[in-house]
Amino acid sequence: MAHWDVSRELRGEHGRWARSAAGLRRMSQEAGEARAPMSLEQAHAKMLDIRKNFERGKGYQVNGFTVHNMGDEGLRVRMPGQTKIYKDPREAAVAVFRKAHHEEGRAPIPLPGGAPAPEPPRRPHLVTGAKISTGLGNRKSVEYNGEYAGTIYSTHEGKYRAFYNGKPVGEFASPEEAANSIVSQHIATKRGSPRPEEPPRFPAGITPPKRREITTEPGIRGQVEPGSLAITASGVSRDDKVMIRGKVLRASAHQGQVTPNLVKKTQITVTKTPHGRRKQATLASHTGQLNTLHIKPSVMTGAHSESTLRYNRGGWWVPTDDKHDLSMNVMTHEFGHGVHGELNRQGIILANRQSPYAKTDREQAFWNGFADALGVPRPVRQEVPQYVSETGNYMDIGRWFAQNKRTIKQKVSEYGSSNLNEMMAELWTEYRLNSTPRAPAKYFGDYVLSHLRNP
Repeated sequence: MAHWDVSRELRGEHGRWARSAAGLRRMSQEAGEARAPMSLEQAHAKMLDIRKNFERGKGYQVNGFTVHNMGDEGLRVRMPGQTKIYKDPREAAVAVFRKAHHEEGRAPIPLPGGAPAPEPPRRPHLVTGAKISTGLGNRKSVEYNGEYAGTIYSTHEGKYRAFYNGKPVGEFASPEEAANSIVSQHIATKRGSPRPEEPPRFPAGITPPKRREITTEPGIRGQVEPGSLAITASGVSRDDKVMIRGKVLRASAHQGQVTPNLVKKTQITVTKTPHGRRKQATLASHTGQLNTLHIKPSVMTGAHSESTLRYNRGGWWVPTDDKHDLSMNVMTHEFGHGVHGELNRQGIILANRQSPYAKTDREQAFWNGFADALGVPRPVRQEVPQYVSETGNYMDIGRWFAQNKRTIKQKVSEYGSSNLNEMMAELWTEYRLNSTPRAPAKYFGDYVLSHLRNP
């Protein structure tokens, strides 16, 4: 609406307010123009004006939506729930006119002016099932259908180097291109492996032979089983469910050799979101004293689970024997959290991530022995402050852990150095799955089995 003063047209000859037909007609006309729907050509003219005359970042209301000039990137059109940048002003005009976004180059109506829109620059898209993790620093991981596929390193020159199975694939201009190269190698390797036999089709009237079932390893039946096992993940085939159950029972039986009662009260759920965690890196999780264990189905059935294990074992994870697969490693680690929770419950080792303090003489003796096994100084005993009702001395294990994190990373694992709880689970994994565990893991495992009551 116009900003000039129309009061003269609304006042009489003596300066009093009057109903001037000319003034009312002008205001009514402008109000009608403001309410009238904008045509496609008008929207296009506005877009050209914003692109040509507005500074970068400046916006303007067009047909009820805010449009910003983003320079060489194009025009940014903001609508409720979604904002989109259009390279071609005609495409932006169509979006504002229709009051809905569309993919550039595929406008649902003819563009203003009748000429076809220029082809938008195409960016490489990831293959379905591939994902680039956020990573740390200049390193990013590439996953394909939930399994580790390769690594991308960004360089100072703005390039991205791709590695598959530790071998360089090439250097690319974008992380998407580098990831696609890794996934292509991954798929090619996968296709090179023998394919499962397809079930034969039988003519009508002929009964097919009984389907071969996937069974567990010998000696599993009749041994310790978990309190419950539920497979809630969608899209899991009948054969995969049999395989999953077999591997869960195998890992449970192995754990049940030393802590049968702990296994019997553990509730295991196979889900794609362990305890609500949707990140690809989260293979499984455990609630400690609550004894609920969640694990992803891809740990048991993933086509590239063994490459994942080889990549992580003996560095990010503790070293274990080659005969143990990914499912055994992951589940034993999670059972290690259960062991730590039972130690907390029985008051044998109370220090944990949330409360990293050792107060009893027995627990302090354990930490002194563990420090000796690690080859680091023992935790310092400190007097309890006077204003605290408790008496005696305590050890700040959290502070000791932080001071010796580098050694823990070397003599336990990188994952174990992340926090106190993960160190306990990693120590238990090495103790149970390595025929020659290192000194810290052996000390921890022997202590657990000699002190845990009714395990």
